[in-house]
Amino acid sequence: SEMFPQNSERVAAQKKAPIRVIIGNPPYSVGQRSANDNAQNQPYLKLDKRISVTYAKETSAINKNSLYDSYIKAFRWASDRLEKENGGIICFVSNGAWIDGNSQDGFRKCLEREFSSIYVFNLRGNQRTSGELSRREGGKIFGSGSRTPISITLLVQNPEIKQEKATIHYYDIGDYLNREEKLSIVKDFHSVSNSEIKWKTIKPNKYGDWISQRKKAFESFIPIGDKDTKQRDVYFQPYYSNGLKTQRDAWCYNSSKNNLEQNIQKTLKFYNEQVNAYEKFKKSNSLKNAKTIIEYNSKKISWTCDLETDFEKCIKHRFNSGEIVYSLYRPFYKQYLYFSRILNERVYQLPKLFPDSETSNLIICISGLGGTKDSTSIITDSIIDLNCLDAGTQCFPLYYYEERSKQNMSLFDDNSDSKYIKRDGI
Repeated sequence: SEMFPQNSERVAAQKKAPIRVIIGNPPYSVGQRSANDNAQNQPYLKLDKRISVTYAKETSAINKNSLYDSYIKAFRWASDRLEKENGGIICFVSNGAWIDGNSQDGFRKCLEREFSSIYVFNLRGNQRTSGELSRREGGKIFGSGSRTPISITLLVQNPEIKQEKATIHYYDIGDYLNREEKLSIVKDFHSVSNSEIKWKTIKPNKYGDWISQRKKAFESFIPIGDKDTKQRDVYFQPYYSNGLKTQRDAWCYNSSKNNLEQNIQKTLKFYNEQVNAYEKFKKSNSLKNAKTIIEYNSKKISWTCDLETDFEKCIKHRFNSGEIVYSLYRPFYKQYLYFSRILNERVYQLPKLFPDSETSNLIICISGLGGTKDSTSIITDSIIDLNCLDAGTQCFPLYYYEERSKQNMSLFDDNSDSKYIKRDGI
């Protein structure tokens, strides 16, 4: 305010001004693809907190990361910024994944309550699909600039309309249309009030499903697993797991055992050299942020959150040949894997299912929630990759293992010399 008084006065006045209309094309980015990008999203503490007590609180998804996408933040900011007394209108051209995404059910529920009318014009174009489904989705609205579906969303907040939930109007542009055909349709319609637009009125169910509503029969089925409740009426308990998330596939997987060993040894050598350089730098300099000295070289290493934490603590790591195991990287495609908490970013419950290379197990694996491809199931005797099946592989084990030294033996336990006790997972 001292350096730019006129600008500060303008900003202060703008913040106090009533806003009735917000129009935009907000950017969409959940976050950086890897720490090597070194380009994290700007944090907005107040906005993130608002999302946590609204959209995230209402969602049934376990992974809520997508609710903090930039375009979702734009919806939250705009919804809060509209003048409450007289209402207003928000119109965004944005990522359209929220319309039918499982993790956005809470977002949809909040829109229903916070607005009196909602208009959604679905332009489709989801090219994160494949085969026939990809062809049905049609052309990408922004050409090579985006692979996500796109929607035009109009949110109307009218205080004079007294109703619990919004009236939702929906229009699907249709199958197999290329980009030019879609843009021509938008141009010909010209306005949301055009009577030729055959809006479909949507009645959401209690789960927040809008266009693809689940069948009620599923409510009567016995869950295959349930982490949110303590109910006993499930098939697999107490442990089931996601597939392995290395975030270093190029290093941790290989068809050649020798090549795998060399890759791991090289990246650990580079990591330890970075730690040595950091230790020397700390002795002669006052360094507030360890990340300023990290060499982000994607040909030598893939930096992730956990490895950066070890780096800041100056923890060095050694190669262990005993951590090389078989894995199922993709369906019917086995590879050697370096199964290590050091270089695997998320191992989930897999160490309880495959504690070492000597123990055997069978796991039923199915596609995760929110998949865009046909649901798949597969059975394997090896550690499986998170992306082996669509939307995050879920693994349900025949057995799980506990360390013998930490557990009391029961009457039914195997009395072998193994350091692990085998338990029934069903």
